[in-house]
Amino acid sequence: MKKNFAYLYILVFLLNAACIVFICAGNPKNVLIFAEEDGLIESLSAIFYFLGIVCCLIAISQKEFVRFSYLWLFFCVIFLGEETSWFQRILNYSVPQIKSINIQSEFNIHNLNIFQRSHLINEQGHFQIDFRKMLNAQNLFGIGLFFYFLILPLTFQINKGKSLLIKIGYPNPSTLLLLSMWSAIILSMVFAFFSNSPIRSALAEIREMLYALFIFFYIFSFAIPSNFLKRNG
Repeated sequence: MKKNFAYLYILVFLLNAACIVFICAGNPKNVLIFAEEDGLIESLSAIFYFLGIVCCLIAISQKEFVRFSYLWLFFCVIFLGEETSWFQRILNYSVPQIKSINIQSEFNIHNLNIFQRSHLINEQGHFQIDFRKMLNAQNLFGIGLFFYFLILPLTFQINKGKSLLIKIGYPNPSTLLLLSMWSAIILSMVFAFFSNSPIRSALAEIREMLYALFIFFYIFSFAIPSNFLKRNG
């Protein structure tokens, strides 16, 4: 069952590629629907992080990769909270101290004024490299993703690096997952480079959804033991 689940990576990549092409070929006014607050794409991102939390809790109860299950449980709780502004709009509460220093007047960390610096792709659709100004929340997240899902898997291919990662219990992602993940992310970035501002916003939301989706896939791949699937399949 877990092997069959792995082939979903390819299907998801193709579906996201089709979605990206559809958005880029669509009417910019309609494209904004994809990027709106609490829209379909944002809701899917939140759902994937929630599913990641569930998988981590199952893994901890089954004693599967416990150290990294706790790590990803922490991350998924943070990511889910940030994605939904800690359910502010659902629970209808306000924190004036945070609201006053938040670019969207919300209760979250990633939209605080201190994190609103230069982006890798600017408003004109050009790449810009200014290391003094690139430490915004989105870029920091991307750096973490790059390190965990590219640098560490490459290190895993080196004997000494592999021994160390195995010793700390690092669950190495499958090659198929990595190829599907990075292909979809790079595809969205390439289209963003050639797109105008409204479409770029929608592609950024899709890219964030891809992060959430493949993080969920990764957690599922190591956190859910085969015997649990057989008992509940």
